[in-house]
Amino acid sequence: MTDHIETLRLYNIWRSGTDESVPMIAPAVIGEAIDATIAEVERLRSLLSGDDDISQSLIDENERLRDAIRQTLDENEHLADGDVCTLIVIKRALPDWEMSE
Repeated sequence: MTDHIETLRLYNIWRSGTDESVPMIAPAVIGEAIDATIAEVERLRSLLSGDDDISQSLIDENERLRDAIRQTLDENEHLADGDVCTLIVIKRALPDWEMSE
């Protein structure tokens, strides 16, 4: 089956009659596209609401990466000591990091 969004887009063009070159799509294919779209929207809503294991995994991974960046900056402060420095890209990725005094 083609992408479910594209299937629904073509079905809507056919339904509205705006492009007579678009053929009718079989009802079963339309039903599959609707089911797939509903499943995708529900999954995305779950991800956005944080009610999903994937959300927690992403949060955990983000924190692990932030900790690794922070550790790298802490251990290499001498390379992150200005606006033009070796670790400027990493330093900008963690704007709340400050050099110890």
